[in-house]
Amino acid sequence: GGMGEDKIAAYSTLYRVLVDLSKLLAPFVPFLSEAIYLRLRTDADPESVHICRYPKPDGAARDEELEKAMDLARRIASLGHQARHQAQVKVRQPLSRVIVSSPDGGDLPQEVLDLLKTELNVEEVLLVPDLSSYMRTAAAPNFPALGPRLGRAAQAAGKWIESQDPDDLRARLADGPVTAGLADGTKVEIAKDDVEFFTAAPEGFVLSGEGGLSLLLDTRIDDRLREKGLLREIVHRIQLLRKEAGFEVTDRIRLAYDGDQELCRILEENGDFVRAEVLATEMSRGGSSDCEYRSSVEIEGSPVGFCLSRVKEG
Repeated sequence: GGMGEDKIAAYSTLYRVLVDLSKLLAPFVPFLSEAIYLRLRTDADPESVHICRYPKPDGAARDEELEKAMDLARRIASLGHQARHQAQVKVRQPLSRVIVSSPDGGDLPQEVLDLLKTELNVEEVLLVPDLSSYMRTAAAPNFPALGPRLGRAAQAAGKWIESQDPDDLRARLADGPVTAGLADGTKVEIAKDDVEFFTAAPEGFVLSGEGGLSLLLDTRIDDRLREKGLLREIVHRIQLLRKEAGFEVTDRIRLAYDGDQELCRILEENGDFVRAEVLATEMSRGGSSDCEYRSSVEIEGSPVGFCLSRVKEG
């Protein structure tokens, strides 16, 4: 809700693009371009798009460094969404951080980092030279080597390998074969070639990479992040109810709610944020006799009811 600097900048950019586009299209679609232009022109502008000067590129307005930064940011955002999808974490669920490694050591200005935080819904975007210090060593059984030698015991030996600390196992195997005690009490020897060591994402992280760019998305969700996710979901549901009720985007509303204790507490503790997001002038817990649109929803299995009424002007 409201007209912050970002919205003003977005509308200003859209206005400039549409005006220039109408001028560019004028020789090819004269009536459509004229219709667009007449709805956008000011008193200081020519009366018709067909008497405007044809736009010329302004090389001085081009910021190549910003273009490079935005190209990197788009690639990071794409990998970040891919990692979220892989982890099956909803976009509306805030996460703590994403750690990014770029092969060219690319840096990003703070304003672009802020855009990435919003796009990926993370609290921190951390750029690092490489991810090696964040990765862990993992071990997996090499069954083509284990099977012919151990036969039926290969599966049990594989489980034993997976249960060991990878770094400790690698160090022990460097000195020669290791004796493994299997679940059935038998003992077998594990040789260096019986184990494959590789690097993997640490627990709670998802690794995603493409074209030399790689990132680790921290998917661990504590109580604080979970509550922030619930708040985002609540606001989203109220916005959907506004749409279902047929309210205009600019309509101010009165909002009443009741239901699950935790959801009501979150609404009460974040009242200012909710009011700003859903354009509510009033917000209260409990039923309301003056209710224009009423609906109940379930959020993560917990019920909450909402009552929405438009605020009459004047």
